[in-house]
Amino acid sequence: MGLRAGAQAVNLPPVHALVEVYHTEAEWQAARRRAARISATTAATVLGLSPWATPWDAWEEAQGRAPERTAKPWQERGQRLERRTLAEYGQTLHVSAPGDIWGGRWVLLADGWRVQSPDAFAWDGERWGQVDAKVYTQPVWGEGVVTEWGPGAEEIIPLYCAVQGYWQLAVSGLPWVDFAVKQGALVRGRALFPDGVQVVRLCRDEAMQRALVDAVGEWRERHLLRGLPPEVDATPACGRYLAQRFAGGPRRLATAQEASWAARLAYARALGKWAAQQEALAEAYLLASGADADALETPAGVVRFRRVEEQRVAEHVVKAHVRPARMEVVTKDLEAAWTAAIEQQPVLPAKEQG
Repeated sequence: MGLRAGAQAVNLPPVHALVEVYHTEAEWQAARRRAARISATTAATVLGLSPWATPWDAWEEAQGRAPERTAKPWQERGQRLERRTLAEYGQTLHVSAPGDIWGGRWVLLADGWRVQSPDAFAWDGERWGQVDAKVYTQPVWGEGVVTEWGPGAEEIIPLYCAVQGYWQLAVSGLPWVDFAVKQGALVRGRALFPDGVQVVRLCRDEAMQRALVDAVGEWRERHLLRGLPPEVDATPACGRYLAQRFAGGPRRLATAQEASWAARLAYARALGKWAAQQEALAEAYLLASGADADALETPAGVVRFRRVEEQRVAEHVVKAHVRPARMEVVTKDLEAAWTAAIEQQPVLPAKEQG
């Protein structure tokens, strides 16, 4: 293990990587762009697995094109709770957090471009490993130890977090990473986090790590080193890029592919108008029929009624366990789902008719 950026020699686990220290976030971000480096979080993003960012976001940031972003409330909450999470994890294992002890952001670097910033290291009595603090308000984690990725593993560790973990292990050379999960819940709009952490261990998987490094390396070669943009999609980052390169010119005949997309656009907009009409009609029927209740329990979720500027409106809250099935139906056969909805159109109660 090497050490640079002006830091003194310290007692660290036997990581197989160069260690760099950055004392400001600006220094770190500049170094990432300059060397086209990929972090654990970015690795999951470029593979399209992140719930919060897309490959276009990663490309835009690497190109220095990303707009200035302010931290979201859940990000600030996670940062505030990280120290508490590590402290509670450290009640059972010896924990060494380099940033707390020696200051600055500690970055492990492999092959000149694969990087990760460890939250902490830990000694379990036999081997050194790494700790990654996670803060969530949804129960997305299982329990146990994942020694090899396979069936059932994703029920224990979300895939995008597993990719982050494997990337960390591929950079550090350490045998395991513990995810210290601070699990909370949203109660009336407030996030509450009880004491204690859930610990899920991910062990080295050489095959998974090689496949991951190869896939991310191909993306880096194509989109960062060669500068080619990702595939066009409907994300805001892609929209910003397309707006910048629009030059205009005289009218011309559309290509066959352009004509196909134009037809799809017209069809989608027509369906959007129809869907908006059906939404308004369904809400009107629910308001008329459910005048005697504050909420309705349905197989598809809860319909809550509330007043907005002297008007009563209906809000549909889809239950988590029915969302995937409903989305699958809509995705596979949109027109059939709409036809079924029309055929089952509700009728006003007799006392409301005429």
